[in-house]
Amino acid sequence: MTWPIESHALLGDCLSAALLAPDGRVVWWCPPRFDAAPACDALLGGAGSFDVQVAGARVESFAYEGDTNAMLTRWRGPRCAARVHDFMPYPAEHTSLVRLVECDEGTADVVAFACPAAGGAPLVARASQPWPYEKAGWRGAFRLVRGEALALSLGVGPEAGPLGVEEARSLRRSTMDAWSRWSELCEYDGPRRDLVVRSLLALKAMRYAPTGAIVAAPTTSLPEVVGGERNWDYRFAWLRDTGFCMDAFVSLGHSDGARELANWVLRAVAETPGKDLLVLYNVEGAPAPEESALDLPGYEGSRPVRVGNGAVKQFQLDAYGHVMECLHLWQGMRRPERRGLWPHVVALVDRCCERWREPDNGIWEMPSGPRHFTYSKVMAWVALDRAIRTAEEHGLPAPLARWDAVRKEIRRDVLARGVDPDTGAFTQSYGDPACDASNLRIPLVGFVPPDDPRAQATLEQVVARLERGGLLLRYDGPDGLEGREGAFLPCGFWLVEALALAGRRDEARKAFDRLAALASPLGLFAEEYDPQAKRHLGNFPQAFTHAALVSAAWKLAVAEGSAPRDVKVKHAAA
Repeated sequence: MTWPIESHALLGDCLSAALLAPDGRVVWWCPPRFDAAPACDALLGGAGSFDVQVAGARVESFAYEGDTNAMLTRWRGPRCAARVHDFMPYPAEHTSLVRLVECDEGTADVVAFACPAAGGAPLVARASQPWPYEKAGWRGAFRLVRGEALALSLGVGPEAGPLGVEEARSLRRSTMDAWSRWSELCEYDGPRRDLVVRSLLALKAMRYAPTGAIVAAPTTSLPEVVGGERNWDYRFAWLRDTGFCMDAFVSLGHSDGARELANWVLRAVAETPGKDLLVLYNVEGAPAPEESALDLPGYEGSRPVRVGNGAVKQFQLDAYGHVMECLHLWQGMRRPERRGLWPHVVALVDRCCERWREPDNGIWEMPSGPRHFTYSKVMAWVALDRAIRTAEEHGLPAPLARWDAVRKEIRRDVLARGVDPDTGAFTQSYGDPACDASNLRIPLVGFVPPDDPRAQATLEQVVARLERGGLLLRYDGPDGLEGREGAFLPCGFWLVEALALAGRRDEARKAFDRLAALASPLGLFAEEYDPQAKRHLGNFPQAFTHAALVSAAWKLAVAEGSAPRDVKVKHAAA
């Protein structure tokens, strides 16, 4: 059975992540790290999975255990009631997945099957009872009576021998404690705190602990158009997504999350002095691989199933702005141990000065070719603006006069060439009146104030031209790919921010509530949503969406007076 994308639970240990279906099957998992070959690939039509089910029983409930990334599935049948605790031990040196079954009533007949996909990392199986290996997998039938338990695990690492039930219970307790401590760092108490906390947990689970990188999503090739070609590998770290995640963590005063992301960004900057930033990196900090395809049927026949991402070869000007916004929000350059990295930051900003006049592929990574995207130019302005502010605030050496001249030049250029003379709204690209939801962010980053007529016109045009079923498309017009994608969820949350910033609080609250209602039963979001089919689309869960949710919730809480003034500095136009 293929479950809807949004039906799955995310399990993670900050090394890799797994998707658990409501019927007890682990259908996606790539040990030992996010971008490795899958060991469980049933989600994309493969045969690899890790199944634990109770024969003759049905699933009664499927939910996270409190504010953690550990799952509890309750099974009930005419002869039994049983629980399955699913978790990835965290923190851990080696990735593993533990499944602890406990019989509460009667007699539970447990069926356990693990068949790793070919090409994945070698896995070690452990169990509290004999679990024989046969025909490329571990198969077993176990009878438990009331009060008895069964522990099973698959993992990468040196651990071998039986996995005792008490050892599994101890691992579960320590994992639950670690996730609970992370959740308690959330200082937010505004609208839908449950979704905000779940978003923070999802973002943390998508972080690769050894380097601090955060992947865009733990999956590849979940379709944006079911049966179509819009299937991408998101198991890499985009600088843009990192910037949005930083905004989310700083909004809530979540210093641990902000520090981890800043360390990753500084590493990327330090390793490309005076050169172009890459669009995306693998979790170790090397360039992400170019695209190739796996021989898998794909989710509901959606092919190709891609590994690697062709965007690694693109030039995306907006990345410079997201990096500098990230570092400015963090405010960590004041620290003596970080000041030595400042020359690398200066070289990065100088490179932006050299290249801002060039066309690029834009925030949406358009395959139709480079253009002078308005949002990209605005983010080049952000790079200069935040670099100047960072240097001034911390007394760091920089060519401030030259940077300020470029900042002003970019601003003049955008206002002269990036505004539609007929509507007064910002355009998708110079000379093209197409509408783009990314321009909702122009007042959010301080390029113009929210009451500027161009910002107001942009807001009205985005709603009028891109709204579908109460949600937003990313843009109108062709993009060089077949099929029409769904509504883009992060853009909907940007609309919430834009409305809140413009003082339209009631509209912002309605838009936020409409989006919140689309959360999966477990509080997770993919990248897109199909209003007609009422289903999530794209890779899942999506860091971009969860970061946008957190930022929108905070802006709404500030606007409604249920949170203190935003901790971030609002940048007036320079």
